[in-house]
Amino acid sequence: MQKTSKIRMAVALARINRGTLIQGLNSISRSSKSVAKLLQPQLACRLLELRDISHRLLREVNAPKQPLYNVQVRRGSLFEIISFPAKTALTSIMYASYAALIYLTVCVNAVLEKVKKIFQEEESIRQNKEESENLRKAFSEPVLSEPTFPEGEIKAKPYRSLPEKPDNISDRPKLPANKLSNKIQVLHSVFDQSAEMNE
Repeated sequence: MQKTSKIRMAVALARINRGTLIQGLNSISRSSKSVAKLLQPQLACRLLELRDISHRLLREVNAPKQPLYNVQVRRGSLFEIISFPAKTALTSIMYASYAALIYLTVCVNAVLEKVKKIFQEEESIRQNKEESENLRKAFSEPVLSEPTFPEGEIKAKPYRSLPEKPDNISDRPKLPANKLSNKIQVLHSVFDQSAEMNE
């Protein structure tokens, strides 16, 4: 069947005039070129649109289903990637400055404590010196207090080696004779008893 069809086409082409065939082919090619020039921009645009649509459809079909916020994160990922080193550097500078401030505050507090201790020691030494000087002055130079009573009340008395004999010594009452003898007897009896006990 194929051989017979080819033979028939060859017989038909042989019967057609070659000149007219070539002219017809040339006219078809010219008309096709003119049509192609007119349709080329529109066709190119359509082909680009079809390519974009096909790529988008392929991405949507092949990509797993994700929520909407992930798509928004992807859109901003480029900015985040670019700004990440700057943010990191700024954060490190802030932390370093904060640490430096803390260290400076600690050093200043330590210096202030040392200065305060030095001032306290100097003050205590000065107070001890003042107290020792006051005590030394008090023991070395005693201050005599002045008499508070008036001079008119002071009366000097003459010095006497023996006390004065009272004038009324003879006026003393004498014991009666019987009482005196009773006392003497009591004393004699006491002495006798003590002598007997010794024997």
